[in-house]
Amino acid sequence: MKAGARKNCGFSLVEVMIATGILTIGFAFIAGVFPVGIKLVASATETTMAPIVKQEAFAKIQLYGVDFASTNWPLLGRGVAYNEVSPAFTDPDEYDYPSAPVTADDKNYSWSAICRDVGGAGGDVQVRVFVSRKAGSGARPMPVKVNIEVVGSSPGPVVFEITETAKNDFIVPGSKLFSDGSGALYTVVSRDVLAGDVVQVEVESEISPSVGGSGDMWVVPPAVGGSRNPCIGVYQRTITF
Repeated sequence: MKAGARKNCGFSLVEVMIATGILTIGFAFIAGVFPVGIKLVASATETTMAPIVKQEAFAKIQLYGVDFASTNWPLLGRGVAYNEVSPAFTDPDEYDYPSAPVTADDKNYSWSAICRDVGGAGGDVQVRVFVSRKAGSGARPMPVKVNIEVVGSSPGPVVFEITETAKNDFIVPGSKLFSDGSGALYTVVSRDVLAGDVVQVEVESEISPSVGGSGDMWVVPPAVGGSRNPCIGVYQRTITF
């Protein structure tokens, strides 16, 4: 009896398969936690770093100033890249963070700015700073102009249509759009590529464009071949020089 009992001890094939299945499912859930955790950590880091980079950007702009006599200043108070109206700000490394003499691999963030003269020569300048993450040794993310047409605004979110097909991929969900003419800021909620590449945006400013109007929007486009928005923060301040 004892010898026969020992022969019948152990696990059946069905029990082994069930246990293996349970372990597989458990490991799959555990493995799925790591990408989410990494993404949350990266997001938290960027949320912390963006205001720090922003403060350095505004401090440098205040320090170096702008050239009100520059021919690059556009008419009607429209936007212009800060590097085009600051002749003293010539070192491209100054746009990286940290700007201290460290290796290129340590410069994970960068900033760029758009200026609008709102107070006349020697007066107030509306400065919009774009803080972005850098992708390896590639080009520094910088805002570019994209021409749009307003095709709907009320009721509901404002709807823009991109009129430059070569720049259709520049605007992705989460992008921040800065109006070249009014200085208003918009956040892209979604984009519909099935209807003439219509981009629906949620207005973040009290300035709402009229239907049928057109103009340029500044936006930091994704890297070539990518769809992730590199811009992690957009900030505005009016600086008196």
